[in-house]
Amino acid sequence: MVNEITRGIGVNKKNEAPTSYRTYVKQMSGGSPVIVIISNLKDGFKQLETNYFPGNTDRFKSTYIQMYGQDIWDRRINLLQEVTNNVESEMVKLREDLSSK
Repeated sequence: MVNEITRGIGVNKKNEAPTSYRTYVKQMSGGSPVIVIISNLKDGFKQLETNYFPGNTDRFKSTYIQMYGQDIWDRRINLLQEVTNNVESEMVKLREDLSSK
């Protein structure tokens, strides 16, 4: 999974996608590894709207296949389904007026 995240970052860099990610892998006691992906929303919550990045999904897939091949893309799609047990989302908004300087 970590290799797959790394490939995705490479594709986004090549496409010059306007994204910013931090990725952490944490092993919880007695459980499966937990992948935490933090995305900074440079343009705020409007980046979460449908079609904010028009054509980005098709461009991501096309570039990914160009860089790594169709067989690796197919493995990616299957891998993401196999290793995902649960997805949680959380939004936090920075309030400069409440933050220490």
